[in-house]
Amino acid sequence: MADASRKPGAFDIMVKQLVVVFMGLLALLLALIIAGAIGDRYYGAQAIQRKVELDKQEAFANGMSYADYVRMQEAEQEKAEGAASQSSPQTTPAQGSGTPAAQPTQPGQQAPNTSAAGTSPSSFTNMQEGQKPSEPPLAKGQMILPKPDLTVTPEEIAEMKNKAAVIYTTLGSIPVTLYAEGAPQTVKNFIYLARNGFYNGLSFHRMVPGGMVEAGSPNARRGGTAGYWFPMEPSQMNASVGTLAMLCAPETQMVCSEFAIFTADGGAYADQTTVFGRVLDRFDVAQKVADAVCDRDGYIEDRVYITKVDIVDKSTVTPEKNIWEDYDRQNAPLMGLEAAK
Repeated sequence: MADASRKPGAFDIMVKQLVVVFMGLLALLLALIIAGAIGDRYYGAQAIQRKVELDKQEAFANGMSYADYVRMQEAEQEKAEGAASQSSPQTTPAQGSGTPAAQPTQPGQQAPNTSAAGTSPSSFTNMQEGQKPSEPPLAKGQMILPKPDLTVTPEEIAEMKNKAAVIYTTLGSIPVTLYAEGAPQTVKNFIYLARNGFYNGLSFHRMVPGGMVEAGSPNARRGGTAGYWFPMEPSQMNASVGTLAMLCAPETQMVCSEFAIFTADGGAYADQTTVFGRVLDRFDVAQKVADAVCDRDGYIEDRVYITKVDIVDKSTVTPEKNIWEDYDRQNAPLMGLEAAK
């Protein structure tokens, strides 16, 4: 009898263990289903957010608002659906292949993203047909700042005359004086960009052998901008060794944020630059940038980054001796810096 009484107890224990295991597996399955649903929803939301961000960048890169971009996409989609409903098997592409030829892009200009919501490169061409933009296209992935008021008063010039900038880089700092009298609008714009942190994290992206090192482009290519443009300011100062100059976008006379430090006389670039400052000290840092490894187009492969640009009182960074005094005296016929001294 004792043996008979033990067997049902052992069976009950086994059944209970199986039930526990089954419930555990069921709970695990439910947890996996819930986790999968949450994951799908999360990553789906992330994908949607990423697409919106890409669409916003695409719209900005083509000089459009996001709302206009969305309307253009909807119009393109309706047009495509209408064409599909009216098409017949005899319809053939006008060019015979149906594939638009790739259009070359200029340095600093990025081609439209054809993967974004089915947008084709011709969409922007059709929308802007007959229009001649007065400003270069904007670059993707940049910090967008509102255009400042570049009207300069005598009081502002007097204040800016006492200012200097310190460009902090991964190779060291470069203090520069600012020529507020010679290029007041350019200096005001540079101070605006620096104080708003625009240059933080950008790099010296390009060098011209025996000429200059370039920085201030958010896409590390010629033609970068902070989100706006203004006409290049005339300057009476020559681009000599150590001068700081704002660069215009390729094939335009529009400038914004891209600047250069000349490592040699830059007279050949007079029609492409506005000189607005000069290195006060630590010119060796700029020379080290010029020695960096570059590709055949001069774009620096081992980047030197700008950590920040501070606007300070000139008295705090001006050295006792002018490092350009001997150079300027020896090259006096080439200099045009009298108004900046």
